[in-house]
Amino acid sequence: MLNITVCVVRQSEKLSVYSLMSGMQKSQIDNYVNENYQLLLKVASDFVRRKKRNFDPEIVISEAYIHVLKCKDKIETVGQLQSYFFSKINLEICKQNSVTNYQFKERHSELIGIERQEENNILLEIEHDIKRNSQKAQIEAYRLNLKCSIKKIIFEAYFVKRYRTVRDFAKYFNLSKQTANDLINEMKQEIRNHGKI
Repeated sequence: MLNITVCVVRQSEKLSVYSLMSGMQKSQIDNYVNENYQLLLKVASDFVRRKKRNFDPEIVISEAYIHVLKCKDKIETVGQLQSYFFSKINLEICKQNSVTNYQFKERHSELIGIERQEENNILLEIEHDIKRNSQKAQIEAYRLNLKCSIKKIIFEAYFVKRYRTVRDFAKYFNLSKQTANDLINEMKQEIRNHGKI
């Protein structure tokens, strides 16, 4: 809402008309920001550094700009405008309940959540690798300790020639599927039990 008051002043037979505006317009605020952006950035950066915050000074300036636009009807001079900006920049950096602080905490907690998820994925992958390597070591130990030639042939067909399904295994040895399944399960059980006392 823009309030304009017109005053007519009589000065020695000349009439002068003055327009008194209450508050600043957005275009005036925009011009101030464009002309003084480096100053605002320096002030915000100094506050961030002094308060030892990890805030982006440009985000702080954006929040201050939004605040100033909301209060533009109360601002009448460039000095007041600058004071509003500096005060809001300071409050955004210092106050725990500021919009910038809230956004920073929210973003930081999201990043921590992502990092934790990545750590969990890495740990799961490591556990999987350890389990796989342990299984490979157990299989290799079993192979090295095989004495029976029939078990060596079964082992070689399953692990080396890779007849891993019951159907392929049965076809390779010309056995029934039930017999092939029993041989595979027996070998797997012996591998699991190998090394156990």
